[in-house]
Amino acid sequence: MNKFSRILKTLSTVILCAGSAVHAEGLRSAVILQGWQDTSGVITSALEFSMDEGWKTYWRAPGDAGFPPSFDFSGSENVARVDIIWPTPSLSGSDGYETLGYQNALVLPLRITPKSAGPVTLAVAASIGVCDDICVPVDFVMTETLSPTKKRDPKIIAALATAPFPSDQVTGAKMTCTFSQEGSKLNVAVSSGLPKTDAWERIVVEYADATAWVVMDQTKREASKLNAMATIYSGSDTPILLARDKLRLTIVTSSRSIEQIGCARR
Repeated sequence: MNKFSRILKTLSTVILCAGSAVHAEGLRSAVILQGWQDTSGVITSALEFSMDEGWKTYWRAPGDAGFPPSFDFSGSENVARVDIIWPTPSLSGSDGYETLGYQNALVLPLRITPKSAGPVTLAVAASIGVCDDICVPVDFVMTETLSPTKKRDPKIIAALATAPFPSDQVTGAKMTCTFSQEGSKLNVAVSSGLPKTDAWERIVVEYADATAWVVMDQTKREASKLNAMATIYSGSDTPILLARDKLRLTIVTSSRSIEQIGCARR
C-alpha cells in the first residue's frame, strides 16, 4: 500500500484455526463452503467472508490505497491446483484514494483440482485487510476436509455470475497496448473500444512477477476509446523482459468485469 486515508493498525490479527471458522475485528466470520464436485472430479468451493456493517475487504488489485490480499493453499492435502475466481468488485473512495473491493460480504469461489480420487483437505493461509475508519490486517490459517455434494450452492452460483468475461466475448472490449522502456521500468498504454454503458469504468494492469509491481494512472474515456496508463517497475536496475502471459488486463465497471491475458501491440 502506498496511500492510506485511514489509520492502519500496526499489529496484525493472527488467527490459527483447525476448522473453517475465523473472526476478528470488523470480520464477523470467514468460513470454507463445501461446494460441489462435477463428473471430472473438480470441486467448486468458496471462501465466505462476512464483515460488520460498513466494513469491506479488497479485490486482488485494489489500488494504491487498498490492502492486496494473499492466499496460500500449499498446505492442502490431495490438491493439485486451486484457482480463485474473483467476483466483480465495487469502487469506493475518491481523489486518488479509490479502491476496488467488497463491502459487508464476499463469497470467493475456488475451483479445486484433486490429485487423485479420495478425500480432499483444503488448507488456506491468508492475509487480508478489513477496513472501515481503520484498517485491520488479518492473517489466518484454516483447514477443512471437504465433503462436496452434487447440489450446487446458490451463494457460490451468485458469486460466479459476476466473474469476469473474457475480452474476446464482449463486443469492442479487446485491449491493445503500446510498450515503452524507460530505464528499468516499462510503460504500458492500454486502449479498448468498449462502448460506454456504465456509471464508472476502470482499467487495471497486473503483472505476475513477485519482484515487480505496477503503478496505475487514471483511466480516461477519450471519444470512443477507454484508455489507461500503467508503469511496471522491475524492483532492480535490470530492465523488465516482458512475458506477455504474465500480463493480466481487467476492465472493471459498475456492472461487470472483463479480463484478458496478454496484450497485442497496436
